[in-house]
Amino acid sequence: MAEVIKRVKILKKDLPFRNSTTNSYNIRYRIVEEEGNKSSHWSPIYNIYIPKENIVDAVLSFDPSTKVFNLVWQPDESDISFDVYISYDNRQTWQYINTAYSPYYSGIVKPTATNFAVWVQKTTYPKLESERARLYVSEIQTL
Repeated sequence: MAEVIKRVKILKKDLPFRNSTTNSYNIRYRIVEEEGNKSSHWSPIYNIYIPKENIVDAVLSFDPSTKVFNLVWQPDESDISFDVYISYDNRQTWQYINTAYSPYYSGIVKPTATNFAVWVQKTTYPKLESERARLYVSEIQTL
């Protein structure tokens, strides 16, 4: 029987979340026979480098009486999920809040904060802020 070589293309939207520490996609594969009876071992893990993201336009509004902020940003059409982080009191550390599945996020600022800032990036794993995945970072908002 003649060997048939098949090429498989994986679309960018089907890739896993980027690795926030290496700024790459971590990819590995294995080959499975068409009938499914035989398969190869898993390949070594390959790191596919990802270029730095472009900063996007965004609008942040804040209501001091309710301590609610609203953030809307303009991502690429292919982006479907975003990690949102917040920093209190002069950006000492960034705290992961949530993953948004639309270019809109609304949250509540903790009552003891004197100021805050918001960071949005493409979804990564592990959940760490990544300068190269960043799409938007707000100015410090004073309460």
